[in-house]
Amino acid sequence: MTETTTPETAAAASHEGILPMDETALIGVFLGQTPTALLRLSDGQIVKVGVGTRVGEAEIVAIDESGLQLDEGGRATALTLPG
Repeated sequence: MTETTTPETAAAASHEGILPMDETALIGVFLGQTPTALLRLSDGQIVKVGVGTRVGEAEIVAIDESGLQLDEGGRATALTLPG
């Protein structure tokens, strides 16, 4: 904990079981001229992605305030922010 981290903030950032640890999870969305998102992959790696990025067999096809849309070989999948 840093000097600027309140106990409330530290507690809110430490919830267990929020992100599935064995699958890809959306952890952030950044909107702007070129929307991007942060994903936590099943191996623990954090990656920044944009529309057109491939993640495994899936391609990111849209990013908006509600999350992101993937196309997995013709099957649409949505990832939303936890919480």
